[in-house]
Amino acid sequence: MFGLGKFFRKKSKNISLQFEAALGENLHALIQYGSSVKGSARRDSDVNLLVVLNLSTPEAHSAIHEIILENPDIEPFTLGIRGFDRTVSSFAVKFLSISRHYKVLSGHDVLSRLNISLEHERFLAEQALRNLRLKIVHCFVKKGATKAYLRFVLSLTTSIIIDISEVLRCNELEVPVKHSERVDVFAKHFEFDVFVLKTLITYKESSYSLTQSEIENLHRNLFILLDNILLYIESNWHE
Repeated sequence: MFGLGKFFRKKSKNISLQFEAALGENLHALIQYGSSVKGSARRDSDVNLLVVLNLSTPEAHSAIHEIILENPDIEPFTLGIRGFDRTVSSFAVKFLSISRHYKVLSGHDVLSRLNISLEHERFLAEQALRNLRLKIVHCFVKKGATKAYLRFVLSLTTSIIIDISEVLRCNELEVPVKHSERVDVFAKHFEFDVFVLKTLITYKESSYSLTQSEIENLHRNLFILLDNILLYIESNWHE
């Protein structure tokens, strides 16, 4: 683990120098966040970066693209400082997630001034889950119990776990860093069956081929789970 930490520290330094050279004074903030900061990354993990520009221009975007060409494992979240507070308000859950584990590589600590109310955080958490439920229903109605539906749902596995985690955080509860360890925490908190999440994680990490009947059961169990969580929200957040 020490070797991996040293690897990411060296990588972060090199990335910081590249951004500073390419963007100069236009670089308002360069912030690394996610698994490479909180210590759960693998050597092949992406390096998540929040890039805040004084002026977000096509020329700056091109300069960042050149850096990405040399460092394809960088996953940049790029925006300008103008209207930053409104952007934070629109993507509050995303910024709250970033703010839990981050490191300023260059410029200002723009995350230190986050001011997001619990009511707004809960609104966005509920919105995200309702959006997920709409997406899986739409895909199943269009595709049926097919491999196309399965691929779509498996691609959402990380988002589903993150969005459910946010419901617990809105209740001021801690969740484990590893996604696989969160399922038991969900089950204990909600007190209903969440086993379908373990199924999603298993299928995503394997090449197991599901039958039509198994895909139908997967959809049924996933829909019931999301619906139950939304019922929980309606009962506990809108009293």
